[in-house]
Amino acid sequence: MLRLLSIEIIKLKKNRQFLILTIILILSFFGLNYIVSEIFTKEAANILHISRWNAVAFINGFSFTIPAMIIIMHTCSEYTYRTGRQNIIDGLTRKQYVATKFVMVVALALFTTILVFLFAFIFGIFSNIEFNFEALKYIVYYFIQSLVYLVLAFTLALFLKRAILSLSIFIVYSLIIDNYLDSKFNKIIGGLLPLSSCDHLIPMPFSGGIEWLNYSSKPEYVYLIFTCIYLCLFCFACFYRYEKQDL
Repeated sequence: MLRLLSIEIIKLKKNRQFLILTIILILSFFGLNYIVSEIFTKEAANILHISRWNAVAFINGFSFTIPAMIIIMHTCSEYTYRTGRQNIIDGLTRKQYVATKFVMVVALALFTTILVFLFAFIFGIFSNIEFNFEALKYIVYYFIQSLVYLVLAFTLALFLKRAILSLSIFIVYSLIIDNYLDSKFNKIIGGLLPLSSCDHLIPMPFSGGIEWLNYSSKPEYVYLIFTCIYLCLFCFACFYRYEKQDL
């Protein structure tokens, strides 16, 4: 696994777009967690009965587009510059090549999760807020959520091979279509779509129990099961696609 990750690091370390997007990603996490620290006080937590970790995980979820851009642009550039074909010529099997991308996706999801945790912890210390470490499950759920979004981004890039098209579909689906279908057909598929299944692991904070903001009430394990199913389906689709497509 480390060998596969090192291959991706070699490709990315001199990529200016990757460095710029990484800096933007770090700054966005800094800004989002600063906002949480400003509006999330101990009094607010007691009144609304919510965890700071819940608020942190939910609000930082709005930055998934940036790491998705990294995955999409890097994957599509492999087709543009034929580096994927060169990796196969140099000895990687097709399955190993796709595996390197999944290793990168997991590493990026883990990196964003660590950033979220560190910024939330640091701002929490300066805000003199007591942490409920039992609610750290929301950070784990954030990692799972990040993984789903990035695997979807990679799947789109692998199938479409065009960065702008892949990113456009990702943004439209993640921000509009998935949420619309989830709310429109709540009684049938509420919370069980590819992105909504992981989104519902992290409930919306500050909702005050308003029913229309918490319309899906399935147990957490149901969302986890469907999230794992979608991850497996995405992975299978990617391996199958790359085995069959022309390089």
